Amino acid sequence: MLQVLDYDPVYREWTIPWDSDIITGTASPLPAANRADGLNGGDLLRTGDPILMARTTTKDGRAHLYMWRWDTQAARGVGVPIKMVPKQGAPEQQAFDADLDVKVADLDNDGVYEVVADNVSGVLVWKWDGTRYAPWTPEVKR
Repeated sequence: MLQVLDYDPVYREWTIPWDSDIITGTASPLPAANRADGLNGGDLLRTGDPILMARTTTKDGRAHLYMWRWDTQAARGVGVPIKMVPKQGAPEQQAFDADLDVKVADLDNDGVYEVVADNVSGVLVWKWDGTRYAPWTPEVKR
């Protein structure tokens, strides 16, 4: 579970305004947005809202990436799950899965980050289509 903490200066205490659904696995670090190479908490989709991410590895060795858009329009903020389609025609799901590793990168330099999954059989890429991530094959320039 991912939790967001908020400090109340009047009562001088921390509160938890939002927590995610339960996610499984052992978390691995992602760079924070306040670093030059930061990702977590950054505006990765260029929507104006920060993106929160959690990357985990389960006991079977598979990597998983969960993403939420921090909705600043909600009274105290809320994380909205970012959905993806694993392949054309498949139902939406929340977790990006990979055999080896899964991460985000701006592959086409448009300012919107793609999700890249390293698998034993090859690399899969998903591109943001404005509402969800969908499978994408980058164009190779020769």
